[in-house]
Amino acid sequence: MALLAGATRATWRGEALMGIPLAAMSAPVAMAFAQFAGLPPTTGLYALIIPGIVFAFFAATGRLTAAPDAVVVALIAATLTPLARPGTAHYAELAAAQALVAAAAYAVIAVFRLSRMTVLLPRPLLIGFSAAVALDLLVREIAEMFGIRLARTVTDAAADGFPQHAGTLVARLDTANVWAIAVAAGALVVLLVGRRIARRLPWELAVYLAGFASYRVFELAGHDVATVGHVGGGRPSFGVPLLTAGDWLALVPGAVVIAFAAFALHHHEDPGYQPASARDGIVYGLASAASGVSGGVTIGPSPARRARLDELRSRSQLPTLVAALLILVGVVFGGGFLGDLPTPAFGAIAAVATWPLLRLREARTLWRVSKGEFLLALLVFAATLAFGPLWGLALAAALGLLRLLLAASAPPLDVIDADGRPIASLRAGAPPPRATAPGIVIVRLAAPMNATTAGALARGIRFVSDDAGPGIRHLVLDGEAITGIDATGAAVLRRALAELADRGISVDYCRARAVLRVDLEHHGLLGGSRVFRTCREALDELG
Repeated sequence: MALLAGATRATWRGEALMGIPLAAMSAPVAMAFAQFAGLPPTTGLYALIIPGIVFAFFAATGRLTAAPDAVVVALIAATLTPLARPGTAHYAELAAAQALVAAAAYAVIAVFRLSRMTVLLPRPLLIGFSAAVALDLLVREIAEMFGIRLARTVTDAAADGFPQHAGTLVARLDTANVWAIAVAAGALVVLLVGRRIARRLPWELAVYLAGFASYRVFELAGHDVATVGHVGGGRPSFGVPLLTAGDWLALVPGAVVIAFAAFALHHHEDPGYQPASARDGIVYGLASAASGVSGGVTIGPSPARRARLDELRSRSQLPTLVAALLILVGVVFGGGFLGDLPTPAFGAIAAVATWPLLRLREARTLWRVSKGEFLLALLVFAATLAFGPLWGLALAAALGLLRLLLAASAPPLDVIDADGRPIASLRAGAPPPRATAPGIVIVRLAAPMNATTAGALARGIRFVSDDAGPGIRHLVLDGEAITGIDATGAAVLRRALAELADRGISVDYCRARAVLRVDLEHHGLLGGSRVFRTCREALDELG
């Protein structure tokens, strides 16, 4: 079993059995997400079959997941709706083609390591964004459970946003179907109580069987309880969508946005906060390409699937492979069975999978540890609900950039002692600094030196040379935490050093790495300055 990440001879049987509950959960969730995006439910299933097989064989670790998940599907709908009407054949072709373009975007981002730009979507802002997307989906799932139709067709609902969905749900609560509520309640009891009893059993499959039986025994069709409808489409067919050059170009911006959002999800999904490697990005690209040529949609990391696998305690890709094969069998031979599932039970399964995406526990923790970050997340949450996922994501990126700029404008800047411990801050508003030793000040900047941080350093140097006491003759710049110097930062620092020279204050360096020393020489900042191995050596030599 070495072909699959995480699978071993000792665990493969148990891991293979985990594919059953994974398939039972993934299939209805993917169908629901596809419908919410204005696509046939079969499209969601196709995005789990060939892509799941490809991903299982090429993923580097068992922790990775790939599926059409809430955030990715919401962005698919938001970027494709301006190009075609949801529910049409052209819309479905665009969705498949977008998966191919996104595959190229994944590869480019991975190869050129552009995933580092996901720093613009820090975890608190991503929590607010994904929670808003999940809430919109939950409203639609609750409507399914209540037997309430939010629009004349699923296609019309896909084109609406949260305000329309929530308003319609509230306005039509008096039309709720009691039979639908009973079916949904029964499904929720089976899922929630069953998982408490035995998390590893496929309770979603029990809901399938119970829903299928109850629909016939209680003749729910006569009580206006709807079913998912026709799902069968045979095995996935392969081919590249035939679109014009203009259509392909129009798909590029949306595909790039989805790829970056997926990398941000990947970055924050694992508690270890491991950034995506080049291989991870390429594997996501391969899976999306497989989805595009087999009638699916763009796929990315799936927190819902990861949550279910964590419940099952799976650490390999074997459940993903088994689930893909089971779903293939279901589509080819059991499409009618899947289509006969009552929509209230269908909505209940999707709601249970969507609920953790609200991230309520993380939001409470964020409120407790940082109310400022919580309020930023709340702002992104509200904007996403009010204006849609694209505007919400844009606001999150803008706030993330603003945070970076504010942090860069006030980098850690301190006077340190001989052992490198801070003894005074040089930030604006800090108390007057003191010298490291009589006549000597050692200053540490903990940031790369660019225009912003060099400006802060220059202001700190003036501050300490003016206020650290009379008789300052030497300033030593500690280079341990300076990771690089760009041209603009060098120009700013050069002017600050010239001012010190005019005042008769010498400038030297300590603990400068070889790379930093090369930068200092390259930008003409070394001159006659000395570079000491340690801060204590600088004090001994200059004291």
